[in-house]
Amino acid sequence: FFASSWENASSCNIEPAGRARIAADCKSRLAHISGTLPPRFQSSVADAQRCLDNLFDPEVKYPLISTHGDFSENNLFVNKKTGEFTGVIDVAELSFLPFGFDFYGLEEIVGYLSLDGWGEHDGAQELRAHFWVTFANSAKLDPKGPEMQTIREARLVGILFRYGTRTDAGFSGMLGQFISQDPSSVAMLMLDGLVLRR
Repeated sequence: FFASSWENASSCNIEPAGRARIAADCKSRLAHISGTLPPRFQSSVADAQRCLDNLFDPEVKYPLISTHGDFSENNLFVNKKTGEFTGVIDVAELSFLPFGFDFYGLEEIVGYLSLDGWGEHDGAQELRAHFWVTFANSAKLDPKGPEMQTIREARLVGILFRYGTRTDAGFSGMLGQFISQDPSSVAMLMLDGLVLRR
């Protein structure tokens, strides 16, 4: 699925004015996130802001793709016998964003949220490593190359967009999950687990 998106990204031919609008929206959203998240996340937000500058650099021409916006295990269909991905539902938040923003979905599959915070299923590290190697091979990318590093950085921005955006902030596209700075809120537990442990 992801490798196909990477390989077909050139078919999402977005004019420079459209790219500029998407870049402005992303930068505005990240500024909002910076202003609402607690101090412990600010270095990660600064990393994400640097990543955004790279993703929208006209010289880089990083691919923008149609991004699901709520890419979670509840919206995926998988063949129970083969494990093959067969479909996706609930595309109401579909928008064009840099490739990798919806990779937060991988973390939702290999991990879980409990009253104690974010945890990972047995074998999560192996599954995650398998995903990245399989993706790199399928997309014909060097697993240790600069494109893969940029994709991993875009994943961080997607995690911040997903869990660090207030639900009432008025941004379209990817759903926000952030409701309060209460340390026991779902978004705070997710951010603590997915951002601070990276």
